[in-house]
Amino acid sequence: MNFESLDPMLRGEATPEPTDIDMRDDDNFGTQLGANPPDASHQADHRRDIDPESESDLSELPDDPLEFLRILQDTVFSRENTMDFARRIFASEGIATGHFTTVIYLETLRRLQATPTAGLIAPIDLAAANFTFGNHIRGFLRDRIRQILTTHNVDAYTQNINSQGRAIERTPLLILRAHVDAQDPAFWGDFLPAGYPEDQSAQLTVMRFMRVLLKHERGQLRNLLLTNIKAYGRRSIEGSVPPLMDLIVIIDRAMASRGRPRPVGAICQAYNSTTKIRIAFLRLAMAENLVSPQPLNSMTIWEIIDSRLEHVSRQRIAYQRTFSEMVLIKDRELFGSLPFKDIPPETVRLPTDEDVESSPLIR
Repeated sequence: MNFESLDPMLRGEATPEPTDIDMRDDDNFGTQLGANPPDASHQADHRRDIDPESESDLSELPDDPLEFLRILQDTVFSRENTMDFARRIFASEGIATGHFTTVIYLETLRRLQATPTAGLIAPIDLAAANFTFGNHIRGFLRDRIRQILTTHNVDAYTQNINSQGRAIERTPLLILRAHVDAQDPAFWGDFLPAGYPEDQSAQLTVMRFMRVLLKHERGQLRNLLLTNIKAYGRRSIEGSVPPLMDLIVIIDRAMASRGRPRPVGAICQAYNSTTKIRIAFLRLAMAENLVSPQPLNSMTIWEIIDSRLEHVSRQRIAYQRTFSEMVLIKDRELFGSLPFKDIPPETVRLPTDEDVESSPLIR
């Protein structure tokens, strides 16, 4: 990437038109807030395979708790298989939630009684669980995490399963795990719990450590994205919200590999058009969440971002390209010259479906 063409942006003297960005077919961005509620017939669907005419010992549950427990005990020690048991339960009328929970619990006990204890749960390796990760592996993982969070076009930041129940392939955790697994056995032996990657306890310990580091670095990235938008700790608000390229330099230098900041030219080359759009998207999504919070929404900001990424990724290519261009336009309109307090809150938002579909940019 030509450094001279980007340097004016860094100084805030010039900004390219959105069409200057090389929009690729794999430029994926976010998902809508608030997925559609489950189909009202969802529960009924689970009952369609159950014979409503089948007889059930639980169709009329006794009021006497002792009698109820006696029936459950008979169920626990019966030889009925799980499917027949489920048919009787779901064919019952008026079963209380508490009864249902108790029956399922006792059904689990019944299954466990028929299963040898050995082999149910892998023995916990206390040495692996109590393993202390040294500074070298911490720095190794942290550097890779920062590279993933800042320059990778991931499909989700915190979620592992999408709204359709399918595994998400490009996540920071999976990319990081693949990076560790690609190292040689000597690396594993020197820096990871004994037995990695075959030993289950060692795997769990490493994955747990990765999640802790990822959570910390996501928090660091969030704080940097909100530079001069929200004060965090020692990071106060000083002046206007930085333009996009200034923000990228701030992020890269703060999350540089072990305190070795790169020259501006190297930073500009490291962030391609897709990455720039992603950074703009993340900042706008977080700023929108600040000015328009949803008190009844228990989702974290990263979960909201994951949801929006999924939504946009499911749209046609023309939608994705237009959405991306509109994010860049919005970023230039809002940020770069004004303090955040002077920006009208109602303008701080990502493009909606209606915005995209009605835009003259769509093609």
